[in-house]
Amino acid sequence: MIITCTKTQKLDWYPDPAKLQCVPGCRKAEIADGVCDPINNNKHCRWDGGDCCPSTTKNRIVRLAPSDCKSECACKDPDAKENEEPPNGGASGLDDEDDEDEGEKPEGSGSDDMMVIKDP
Repeated sequence: MIITCTKTQKLDWYPDPAKLQCVPGCRKAEIADGVCDPINNNKHCRWDGGDCCPSTTKNRIVRLAPSDCKSECACKDPDAKENEEPPNGGASGLDDEDDEDEGEKPEGSGSDDMMVIKDP
């Protein structure tokens, strides 16, 4: 990035230094390694290569390091399935009420199942 200064009636800086942010370096060896690393879970580090969202991992399982990682390891990738907006503007169109006449699918039986594993 180049920061320039021009002199008109006052000094004008472009881009505005007050709006610049320091971005930590990525740990390249830990990108797309199958473990969600909070230091890499940002746009600059390509959302840890997809390690932090079930829909972008190779096996749909998110492993966290450290295991108590909370918001830093959340699925932040705007292109991940988990962060897509429903096509009807936010309303899911699904009935949240339990219906007695409908059978329930046992947990773990669908192809859309995803899981998060916390490493010890």
